[in-house]
Amino acid sequence: MRREVPQITEGVEELSQRLRMERQGRRKTRLHVLYLLKSGQAHSRQEVAALVALHRHTIGRWLDAYARGGLAALLEIRIHSNRQPVLPVRVQRALVAKLQAPMGFGSYGEAQQWLQERWGVRVKYKTLHHWIRSRLHASLKVARPTHVKKTPRRREPSVSTSGTTSGRPQRQA
Repeated sequence: MRREVPQITEGVEELSQRLRMERQGRRKTRLHVLYLLKSGQAHSRQEVAALVALHRHTIGRWLDAYARGGLAALLEIRIHSNRQPVLPVRVQRALVAKLQAPMGFGSYGEAQQWLQERWGVRVKYKTLHHWIRSRLHASLKVARPTHVKKTPRRREPSVSTSGTTSGRPQRQA
């Protein structure tokens, strides 16, 4: 079944302007679809799909949304997330409190173990690192041990015979 492309009410110049000003990639692609149709570069859903490298059903959904509600409906990006968060809110709060404690965690592995033992939550290392660094904007704040030979020793200034601390002679005033 071949459905008609809806009548696009916006002008080519307006769509071009909005396309240049749009910063969100998903909306930009949708505006590009309208621009291609209005400018005559494509005449069917299948041609547009080939030009923007998307499936024709996706283009069809977008154009149906445009036909029902105009540009506002087309640019509305809905996110359907039925997934439960990796860390429940109570666990997040406990993790933040533990990170703010003076001792905190010695490593992300230690944090993983704490979450498993205390809360029964299994979290991958990479996921936990992302939560602590990116979402909670925190760090482990534990000083890492360094080798004794690696720490630079302070040198005592050497005193030369001319009375200066460096090897260069002092300038006479």
